[in-house]
Amino acid sequence: MASVYVSTEEQNRLAGLAPAEAQALASQMLEEDEARLHALRERVLALRRLYNNAALVNAKLPVELRVAIFRSAGRLTSPMNAIWLTHVCHAWRSLIHSAPCFWTDFLNPPPGHRLTGSTMNPFALLGALSWSAPMRFTLGLYGDLLPALQTPAALAHLSRMTGMYLDCRSMEDNDMRPFFYLSLPSLESLELWLDCSTLLRPRDLSADSPARFPRLRSLKTTCTSFALAWVGSTLRLLHILAMDEEVTTPAEARLMRCCPLRSVSRITEVLDRCPNLEDLKLFGCLPSGGSDWHDDPASFAHPPSTRLDHLESLEIGDDVDDVRSLLERCTLPRDTVLTIHTDSEYDAISGFLPVKNPLQLPLVRQVKVAVCRPAQDYPHTVQGSAPEADGTSRTRLTVFSTDQSIMYPGGDVDLLRLFRGFAPCFSPVDVVDFSISLGEPVQRGQSAAWTWLMRNFPRLTHLSVEATATDDLFSALAQDDVVPELATLRVALTGPEDAVVAHEEMVTVLELRASRGVRLRLFVYRRQMNRERFVIVQTAAPLPYEPTSINLPVSPVVDDTFKEPLGNASIRAVPWQDQKARRHASTPPRRRDAATGLTKELAPPPECHVDQTSSTGPAFARPPLSEPPPLRRHYCIAAPNC
Repeated sequence: MASVYVSTEEQNRLAGLAPAEAQALASQMLEEDEARLHALRERVLALRRLYNNAALVNAKLPVELRVAIFRSAGRLTSPMNAIWLTHVCHAWRSLIHSAPCFWTDFLNPPPGHRLTGSTMNPFALLGALSWSAPMRFTLGLYGDLLPALQTPAALAHLSRMTGMYLDCRSMEDNDMRPFFYLSLPSLESLELWLDCSTLLRPRDLSADSPARFPRLRSLKTTCTSFALAWVGSTLRLLHILAMDEEVTTPAEARLMRCCPLRSVSRITEVLDRCPNLEDLKLFGCLPSGGSDWHDDPASFAHPPSTRLDHLESLEIGDDVDDVRSLLERCTLPRDTVLTIHTDSEYDAISGFLPVKNPLQLPLVRQVKVAVCRPAQDYPHTVQGSAPEADGTSRTRLTVFSTDQSIMYPGGDVDLLRLFRGFAPCFSPVDVVDFSISLGEPVQRGQSAAWTWLMRNFPRLTHLSVEATATDDLFSALAQDDVVPELATLRVALTGPEDAVVAHEEMVTVLELRASRGVRLRLFVYRRQMNRERFVIVQTAAPLPYEPTSINLPVSPVVDDTFKEPLGNASIRAVPWQDQKARRHASTPPRRRDAATGLTKELAPPPECHVDQTSSTGPAFARPPLSEPPPLRRHYCIAAPNC
């Protein structure tokens, strides 16, 4: 077999040589062949690269566009998928390695794809740090990759780090000790997710101070112990959160918090160190049982106040008493956007307001109230909006309540208690636009509550009400000296009450107000049906072969239009928009004539049999079948409460 690959000339050269000489000559020939083979391999590789470079995706697309596509692939998948792009061809690998922006995205992946040592080799992290130069970057990782940042290859690049997301909540990531030995002089944003009950950290952290991070502007943390020692005058954003990102209510936050504050004085001391703070969020971290100065009558009469003159947004979620205790000790600017999450009862939504240090609430013009919303974490919501300089409206005050006491069977809403419960949040003479939505039926005979509301806000010009019954509302409107400046009235009836009776009562009241010289510019009335869902139910037997129509127990959609003005008020009824498709499905199709502009009804398709005789609602028809169905079929049933 050797003669096949060795020529006759080469065999003759080796013949008659001593063994040592033959080995030396064969070794020389082998080196020459290996050199030629290496050159051939390099030639093949170069030709392959030329072939790939001539591909349309590389030849036609600009470099900037290809880099943008590669960056999008990494953000939409995961860091490991982004690395696989470098294995496609030499052109892609060279382009990605020369694009620092790609690696800055790699170092800060989207939530759910943070860098972790369980799925990533630390050398990939070190390579990304090197290829991201000279750009600044944000690093998002879990605690098991912290030791890789202590290597000399990583320390050389940490001076470019401006942001860090660190998750040390699990047992695999709970060793945070390497973090305290890192030098991060350029760090501006820090987000820490910790569980102090299992966290491994240095024993003595008393020397920690704002000097550790001299440029820190944003701090989000679950820890109220050592992390707050880094708060300094450069801080602009401070969020203290629960240990789980999916927590939505204060009760859940108190169960999932890392370590609560021991006293209100502790948080005020921290706030005093950052007078330029612009965004503050405290969720489930306040001390339980009120503040630590209520026992001192002198302190209660003149509580020490922390001035936050630059605060733009304040969000607090906790027990209503604890929220009020904190607000007693803070002086906020008038234009601060305030968001409160509490467990206050529906008739005490304003219970968070401080007593001795009243808030300087913004000039709220528009108020929106939603009460008894089913299947919501916060059934009750109160919002206040104020006008901006550009003419738009911005929400300035939002209060959420988790009270479920009246959401169970037998719970009745006392409208007067409800109105008096949130009214102190707003100035009566400033509110001109009021909107309220009652998600559950209320007892009749509460017209006195509506009267109190309208007299408490006497300058209302716009009123919008969504309720199951409106007789009490119009009874209040019929009284003297009630919202004399009212110009726009919108009513949405969500209950099953008789529409004819409601129409007559509305017309009577509007005529009465018109006779007194109080006229509306716009009145919009609509009847809103409960939304329905359609479910697929398998029949026990095949459907019959003859034409069949299924009558569903659905109330017809009301679309009444008032054509005669009452008291110079244009009155029109608007159907509920969610029922638009159902209305068109139950009426014959229409087509507009281009010549005359008139709308004509078209005949239904000849193969479709529609039953228009039912009084229970629109009929859904099935085309006749030409032959028996071979398998069981399904049909839709309107299920209002499925």
